[in-house]
Amino acid sequence: MKNIQVVKEKKEQRIFDIKGYSFIEEESEFPPIPIYRIALNQHFDSPLDVRYWLEEIIDSIQFLADTPSELTNYIKEYEENIRFTDRYLFHDLRTRYIDFLLYDESELKNNVLLVGYTFLEEETCIAIKAFSLAGLAEFAQKILDYCSKNEISVESEDNLRWIQLEQCMLPETNLNRNDIFDSFLKKTLQEDYCGTFLSAFNSIDAQGYLDKTFYDRPITINGHATTVRAVNQFAKYFSPFWKTDISVKEVSRTILCLHDELLNDESINKIVYTIKPHLMQYYQLRWFEDFCGKVIDNINIPELKILSSYSGRKFNFFQNGNEDDVREIDLILGVEYNNNYKIIAVECKKTLTDKEIKTTNKKIKDKVLRSHINIIDAYIHIGCFNNGVLFDKTIDGTHEKYKLGLIQIETDPKVDDAPYFAFSISSIENLKLKICYVMKEIFEQW
Repeated sequence: MKNIQVVKEKKEQRIFDIKGYSFIEEESEFPPIPIYRIALNQHFDSPLDVRYWLEEIIDSIQFLADTPSELTNYIKEYEENIRFTDRYLFHDLRTRYIDFLLYDESELKNNVLLVGYTFLEEETCIAIKAFSLAGLAEFAQKILDYCSKNEISVESEDNLRWIQLEQCMLPETNLNRNDIFDSFLKKTLQEDYCGTFLSAFNSIDAQGYLDKTFYDRPITINGHATTVRAVNQFAKYFSPFWKTDISVKEVSRTILCLHDELLNDESINKIVYTIKPHLMQYYQLRWFEDFCGKVIDNINIPELKILSSYSGRKFNFFQNGNEDDVREIDLILGVEYNNNYKIIAVECKKTLTDKEIKTTNKKIKDKVLRSHINIIDAYIHIGCFNNGVLFDKTIDGTHEKYKLGLIQIETDPKVDDAPYFAFSISSIENLKLKICYVMKEIFEQW
């Protein structure tokens, strides 16, 4: 895709130039930085008043134009008589006035910003167009901090840090979904059946199948006593196989055969069940991630809000196009709690082990923290089953346990330490209890 970039030299194929800075169109694998829009509960009498206000906030900025101008002047001169294009320099600001700023500090080279504003009766709408993600974040955050300190009300549809996160996100390449996957997921999310599914998955992950004893287990559904075998809402996702032993080079191997492929007369007494083949890939790759995502998205607590989320997305926090630096995150959440905002990454593993936690934390160090883009505030490891992890913390007022640790790179002063939490679940309500408690801990303690 094509993006507009700014360089400090006069280019022949430039879209626009000002004071030695050229705006050019270049190919990029990352999307353009979105325009950041805020509405201030403050009135200004003139465009120059906005300049004076910005200089009060950031004394190191320079203005590249002699005075602010009406945006339509630039649209008419530079974008009215051109071929159709996917990217416009001025048109999408949608403000009355425009100014050109240089906020060029030691680590922010050529950080030219287009700042548009419109005056309304009781407020001022500001649009910031940047060509550096770090430049946008630093400039906009100074404005937000100033407004907070001086009790100036600010509204924005987009969270600045979530914009930063999305700029590091790569195009979606998820496993194709279908109605069968969705039906399977929805059924495991129903309280009446969830416990049976989790118990079945535990057996399948441990030994690969369910035996006749499991299928004949008595259960109660909606107050009605029955068996697992008789519940079609469960059984339709599983297939019967014959379990038998064969000899391979003097070694006995246990294998599963299709139900119509009898190897000997005894096989008929050794019937077992496992997830249907077309569902097995989804179960192994995505089911638990989707399960956790649905439960978390539907948490309904007034003071704790999931404002944004993505699942199964890949990120390059270095933004260097290097495949070795790509990191997939199972769930990424934008969470608000008591008017504070944090971004939390969630890793979902069907079986949680110490080795799994250690391996994942190393990837976080190498592919997230070392990028120095300190966007993610905390990490949570969730397991459907626990295999040897010692949960040494207790949730207040319960017997439920979790683990707390710290991910840090002591030799790199630019890296912020990040807490990680880990726990396993036993039911939907158990997942809700633990995720809510842990997220509140993140806000209150970190």
